[in-house]
Amino acid sequence: MGHKGASHLAPGNTLKAFDAALEAGVDMIEFDVLSERPDGRGKLLIAHDYRAISESDEPLTLHEALQHLSKPEFADVELDVDVKLPGYTREVVEELQGAGLAERSLLTATYAAELDLARSLAPDLRVGWSVPRARRDYTTNALTLLPALVLLQALRTWLPKQARATLKARRFDAIMAHWRLINHALVEAVKDACRSLTTACRSCRSRR
Repeated sequence: MGHKGASHLAPGNTLKAFDAALEAGVDMIEFDVLSERPDGRGKLLIAHDYRAISESDEPLTLHEALQHLSKPEFADVELDVDVKLPGYTREVVEELQGAGLAERSLLTATYAAELDLARSLAPDLRVGWSVPRARRDYTTNALTLLPALVLLQALRTWLPKQARATLKARRFDAIMAHWRLINHALVEAVKDACRSLTTACRSCRSRR
């Protein structure tokens, strides 16, 4: 997966980064979507945060990005569309459907309610839950390191059960976990959910 396209090869979340990711042979391109205003109004822009928007002379719009990614050369590349904030998920789904890209897209967010909304609007659209919800890495600051580590330990205990339950219920199709949350229990929980869904699909086909 190319993060922000290929952000080590070209400025992230740009058409050049998408082209660089394609040239590098990625299977999926991830990019971030923000609304022009924090309340969800305005244009949909390809940016990780509002600082990136303010520093850009002309931020790439979601419509422009999808038009580019609709080109034949990207036909075999899947998309991870990361919705950064609540309030504009409906518009993102409509843009994906309008561009004919919903089928090969995974919409991800840290806000579970936004994923539920996306699923209700487009039942066939895959959705991925990103955890944890954090504005920055609190383990890099000496003042926040200890409470951050305590919280991470609690999340590492809590997440496997949640992941297994939400995947088995088909509420989400993927868990996008920060590397500090990945442990044996989480990996086994995801494997177990996948095995359960595979068995259910086989059973369904055999009854037909």
